[in-house]
Amino acid sequence: MLGSEEDSPLTGGSMCFVLDADHQVFGSGAALTISYDRNNDVLECAENTALNGVNMGLSSSTVDLILSRVQTKPGYRTHVEFKTLASGSFRIEARLGPLKPEAQVLPNPVLFPSVPLSSLQRTHQLACTTHIFLVKISSGDLSNTVRVFKASRADSSLVAEVEFMSHLPHSDFVLRPTHIVTDEVGVFHGLLSDYHPASSLCRSWTRFTSRWKNPCWHHLEAMEVSVPLQRQSLSRCPGLYSSLQK
Repeated sequence: MLGSEEDSPLTGGSMCFVLDADHQVFGSGAALTISYDRNNDVLECAENTALNGVNMGLSSSTVDLILSRVQTKPGYRTHVEFKTLASGSFRIEARLGPLKPEAQVLPNPVLFPSVPLSSLQRTHQLACTTHIFLVKISSGDLSNTVRVFKASRADSSLVAEVEFMSHLPHSDFVLRPTHIVTDEVGVFHGLLSDYHPASSLCRSWTRFTSRWKNPCWHHLEAMEVSVPLQRQSLSRCPGLYSSLQK
């Protein structure tokens, strides 16, 4: 918790799920976010139990109830606001929105060709990162080729990197992106680069030290991936949040 006394009550929380996702396909599955606040009208309720409990989350029966009453759609996020009413019934307000609502503006013109996000098949993830993957292209001119995909994040500067690389002259000593990655509506999702399996800075380092025991790339098929994935954010007071990853 940030900047709050340990014994102060939580004022609200949220739970995030990804339903029916294929871990090898970017943007697959339906995302669901359930938000709730402390209920001062009905003290004995699911929200207060979640905020006061050790597990710090709505019960599975409450989540199942919400899932039975809302619409989810692959490639989209369903935002749900949940509250218990004095009558004992529930107010469940849901709205459907895109998974990536904040589109990053690309420089005009973009000198790199575009590849659709749906054509990327994720095979490996770079160790100690959450946004760099080894992918196999399933369609188009790059079909059956392997590339490194650097995914865009909310706090990333990939757009600036695209603009910078676009103005660099050709050099055999510069690893330039080969493509940009966009979805079906043109939203920017990241960059593709050539994959150089023979060597990397990480592998060069491991030749001279035994500190790193893990491989550079994690093979996703060998990793245990549980779906749905759940993340919960809780706030003790407005503007202060913490996260719990299950």
